[in-house]
Amino acid sequence: MVSTGDIEVAHSAMQKALEGRRRFLTGARVELELQDSSIDVRLVDRLAVLIAKTGMVLQRIEARPARGPRRRTVEQVATAPTAAAGTTLLHRGPLRGGQRLVHDGSVVVLGDVNPGAEIIASGSVIVWGRVRGKVEAGIEGNDDALVCALDLAPSQLRIGSVITRSPDDPRRTPEPEVARLEQGQIVVSSWR
Repeated sequence: MVSTGDIEVAHSAMQKALEGRRRFLTGARVELELQDSSIDVRLVDRLAVLIAKTGMVLQRIEARPARGPRRRTVEQVATAPTAAAGTTLLHRGPLRGGQRLVHDGSVVVLGDVNPGAEIIASGSVIVWGRVRGKVEAGIEGNDDALVCALDLAPSQLRIGSVITRSPDDPRRTPEPEVARLEQGQIVVSSWR
């Protein structure tokens, strides 16, 4: 993880690079490429807010190891202010296999979470679509986090420290469902 001092250095360097360029950069689409496999969410959030304050649109965040091929990609359509720590991140569009969306707060996805895609959030996760990928909610010990979807059939589901997977039932009829922790177990019920 990046230390608090490193976060300040990275934030200050970017702020200095963007100073006086707002007029030129307004409306520009930005792709943030991070050269490390252990990205600190606080740093990403602060840089995203700084990008938005400059008038740019954060289009995509990509994280990869310092050496080797690209490891994972997060495409974001939402503008950066929705990505501040402790808030709700809105992602419009599907998450495809290999994409990973990590946020310190709750996440709302307007689209499907396909097999091989991951959502990791410290808050709740709401998907207005199908969930076939991996979803982790309440990762920092938030046992009150929920996972809701119009069709909830994840490859793996984690709430707090409890992990489960969907049963393999070919006769299952998709319906809106909500998953929550009850007495240390993940319970899935109809989302009404």
